[in-house]
Amino acid sequence: SSSAAVTVGNGGTLAGTALLQNVTVQKGGTILGGLGTTGTGVLRLNGNLVMNEGSSMRCLMGNNTGNARVNVKGSITHNGDTLVIVVPASRKLSVGDEIQVFSTGFSSASGEVVVRSECEDYRYEFDSSLLNSDGKVTVTLVEELALRGDVNGDKVVNGTDIQEVINFIIAGVYDEKADVNGDGVVNGTDIQEIINIIVNAD
Repeated sequence: SSSAAVTVGNGGTLAGTALLQNVTVQKGGTILGGLGTTGTGVLRLNGNLVMNEGSSMRCLMGNNTGNARVNVKGSITHNGDTLVIVVPASRKLSVGDEIQVFSTGFSSASGEVVVRSECEDYRYEFDSSLLNSDGKVTVTLVEELALRGDVNGDKVVNGTDIQEVINFIIAGVYDEKADVNGDGVVNGTDIQEIINIIVNAD
């Protein structure tokens, strides 16, 4: 337990499950509940939390259920900071899911926050209108991200994708999915990119 005020500076990260008082996160600083390795744990603040513009909070979702969070007893002040919902590969959120970012019990919360997701397989969008009243955000969009090199869309990168690229080259047709390296041309370098993806896969 610490009674001193904590300032998280540029490049710094405040994580863990300690009991702290007042915390200010400056531009370039990050705060997260728990240790940042699993989606559990609560960072507890007996005082106030101030998130300055350019600061961020990372909220790590659990592998199957739950998420790490921050419990603030005092006030929470947002100043255009960013809330990043980190979703592991083993978990898929659904539209309507509510994520309790801040434990209920804070005295007040104000200001604007930008919410975005960090996930390998899906892009999420969130409604943050309940963040300052109830400490939670709601999933409003789930969009599957394209697998790089998966030209035929079967969720696997393999030889059939190389054949697809060859077909586009022979036909002289440009296709964004076949332009694996994103240089605006479908050619042999895209085939090499797919080979690299296959070779470097687990």
